[in-house]
Amino acid sequence: MENNILVSICCLTYNHEDYLRDTLEGFLMQKVNFPIEILINDDASTDSTAEIVREYADKYPELIRPFYQPVNLYSQGKDLCLEVLYPQARGKYIALCEGDDYWTDPIKLQRQVDFLEAHPEYSACVHNTMLHYCSGNGKDRPLLPHTEDCDVRFEDICNGMSFSFHTSSIVAKKSIIANPQDFFYVGLSYGFGDHPDALWMYVNGPIRCLKECMSVYRIHSGSASWSAAVDGQYDKLREFIIGKCELLRAFRPWAPKDQLDVVDQAILEKEFELMYIEGRDADQRKPPYDEILAQKPFSYRFKNRLKCLFPGVQRVYRRQRGYVSVKESSLPVLPLSPENLAKTQDQEAYIGKTVSDQCLVSILCTAYNHEAFLRDALDGFVNQRTRFPFEVLVNDDVSTDSTRDIIREYAAKYPGIIRPFYQEKNLYSQHIDIYQVVFYPNARGKYVAFCEGDDYWTDPTKLQRQVDYLEEHPDYSACVHNTVLHFCEDGHNELLLDRYEGGVGFEHIVPGMSGAYHTSSLVGKREILADPPDFYEVACEYDFGDYPDALWLRLNGKIHYIDRCMSVYRINSNASAWSSGVDRQYVKLRRFIIGKVEMLRAFRPHAPEEVQVLVDRTILEREFELMYIEGRDNEQRKPPYSKLLKAMPLGYRLKNWVKCSFPGVQRAYRRMRGYDS
Repeated sequence: MENNILVSICCLTYNHEDYLRDTLEGFLMQKVNFPIEILINDDASTDSTAEIVREYADKYPELIRPFYQPVNLYSQGKDLCLEVLYPQARGKYIALCEGDDYWTDPIKLQRQVDFLEAHPEYSACVHNTMLHYCSGNGKDRPLLPHTEDCDVRFEDICNGMSFSFHTSSIVAKKSIIANPQDFFYVGLSYGFGDHPDALWMYVNGPIRCLKECMSVYRIHSGSASWSAAVDGQYDKLREFIIGKCELLRAFRPWAPKDQLDVVDQAILEKEFELMYIEGRDADQRKPPYDEILAQKPFSYRFKNRLKCLFPGVQRVYRRQRGYVSVKESSLPVLPLSPENLAKTQDQEAYIGKTVSDQCLVSILCTAYNHEAFLRDALDGFVNQRTRFPFEVLVNDDVSTDSTRDIIREYAAKYPGIIRPFYQEKNLYSQHIDIYQVVFYPNARGKYVAFCEGDDYWTDPTKLQRQVDYLEEHPDYSACVHNTVLHFCEDGHNELLLDRYEGGVGFEHIVPGMSGAYHTSSLVGKREILADPPDFYEVACEYDFGDYPDALWLRLNGKIHYIDRCMSVYRINSNASAWSSGVDRQYVKLRRFIIGKVEMLRAFRPHAPEEVQVLVDRTILEREFELMYIEGRDNEQRKPPYSKLLKAMPLGYRLKNWVKCSFPGVQRAYRRMRGYDS
């Protein structure tokens, strides 16, 4: 009988005592002419769910195969179907239904299996589902508007499961659904697996949708349900949308080539939705999102205009509702000391996995007149707890303060770790790349980590965490993490990034490093960084290397982002700091923007075809910014820049009109401020 089982019904349950009997009765009432089995997993429920499972398993031992977990696996980020049920399933097909949903038609399985057996090219068969609002706030209604049987459209799947089908309706080939690809785990890391399942099924064959409602999806069935956990909760909803964006980006290489534009449009729409959730309404007015905004109802566009005109009122409203960006949270930055290292972020014990006798990481530190900060940087290095050797290469670029003496002190105290380099002439002023000339030729590690002498690391497990990930994922070129921005002028702190665990894509890097990561968080493969491309040399002419480094690393592999703050970037730490050298200084800022444009033009031939559109758009935005800096405001009104101007806030456009209408006054003002065009 085992070998003849055609369908394995897989059911996940947790604290479903009020609903599970309906679910099991829906399985047992199925009228089929083939053998089935029911696999049900209780994930350490705290109510009587496990007792109900035992009751039915004892009553129907030939059908029901129960699995009882001693500890909750979902909370550990594990996929219960993949790790528990699918390996035990014996059927050719998998049918899904969670313990708070249920089936309503006794011939559901027979109809779906008949179709799949008659059409072997199909990967799955689904059907319509009735939505039941347990709170009573809504009337029961079908999920889909279908009046005829039809194939599921790829556009609907990309847009989300609410447009395509519900999990309780799925009957799919086990050979497909039990063998997902990497993008499935991206979705899983954000707490959902149905969307990547649907995408993978579509890639492997068409999906048939039957018009009849043959299952019920309970919405808000309890605190453990997905609908209760996300709906109305800002942080969870925001994380969910971010997860959808990350999933679609990870899925893109698997998408049918003729459907890539559908995936890209879905990503844009999710990003547009995220802007609304995060209160970034002004960003919705910029290309390419302005096209989505133009299609929204008048009331939505009117509210968007009001929020952009009165951003202060919008911020107050969001704070009152609890919609506060993570960046606005209070972030203490403790002075580095053995005591504070133990306190930072309430670190849990992290032993790590990677064990090696070889030097795995070379930490690279540039220092110039950093006497007030360097001890924090060096303490952050030597306090790293790793299961492998590392080295610290620190270069003093002819400091005029006591920086060199501090380096000598630490080199004498930690001779097995710190390798100092002392320059006789300042290399930076000669536009000599210290990394290519000094560090990379002398580094012995497989990986290189970065931190300048006025920044520092705050987590002693930083290196171990990053190296563990890179060693386990050889297809990744680098691993980064979040960073605290410490503004030295007034002492306040912000988070650099306001997103969750996942990957760093070209969409994060190309617009600028502020959306990707800070250099103090980077651990990358030395062999990649030590062999830079031509566009790196262009950037070095303009005195920045982190931007081309990020692009080059992404071209040579994936970049993993850890949502954990493990470094501090000091802004305006001293007169020689990059942030002090560019911010509010016209000549340096203008040169910096020109450098970005030139570097992106040099990078474009290396970029994948789908990234070139993003590169072109970013070049336009940087040129638009350069026009503002140089006082060429009239050129912003000409195509293709006029589209960017149209997307700017009303205040910006009003100033542009004034400057264009009274060019003489504008020229006099710029001369007075020293902004010579």
